[in-house]
Amino acid sequence: LKEVLDNPASGLKQIYDWRPKNYKIRLDEFRKLENLKMNLCEKFSSQQESNRLEFKETFFGNKERGENDTIKDNCLKTICGFLNRSGGNLIIGVRDEEKYGIHNITGVEFDVNYISDNDYLDRLQNSIRFALDDGGIINQHIKVELSKCKNGKQICVIEVQQLPNSHHSELYGDIYVRQNATTPKLSKKKHVEWLKNRK
Repeated sequence: LKEVLDNPASGLKQIYDWRPKNYKIRLDEFRKLENLKMNLCEKFSSQQESNRLEFKETFFGNKERGENDTIKDNCLKTICGFLNRSGGNLIIGVRDEEKYGIHNITGVEFDVNYISDNDYLDRLQNSIRFALDDGGIINQHIKVELSKCKNGKQICVIEVQQLPNSHHSELYGDIYVRQNATTPKLSKKKHVEWLKNRK
């Protein structure tokens, strides 16, 4: 400390230049992880919506139009449907241009509730937990992470695992089950039949 005070330029340079012993190894690991996430982004954006994949431009609504409960509910229905069927991935930050067969990566930064990465993930997980959690769904069956794309924008990958047959997920008292690239609500009659067949 005395050396830093006596010669601040030299002392500060030493602090600035300091690197841990395994710095290069950790840096390589970080770069590999970043490349893996970018490849994940490209992989998803080149696929079409299916029984196990859904794209949404935003979760809460976009910054141009403001918050939108319908958009949020559609995302929650998809998650509910994945939980009740075979699992799947909901990708936030991708506009599905179905008419042209392409996907436009708009990024989660376009979401009305995006302020920072951590804040956005907290808001999103709290919304899912409030609507769907039965005391363990979020931690055990849903994984949420951000992934940077080559265009510099980030997507949010919500990876959903199928619930065991002893459990099911409901959204506002209704059951949704993923079918092809849609997530319909079960009618009351099918609701009862579906629960009976699940046991």
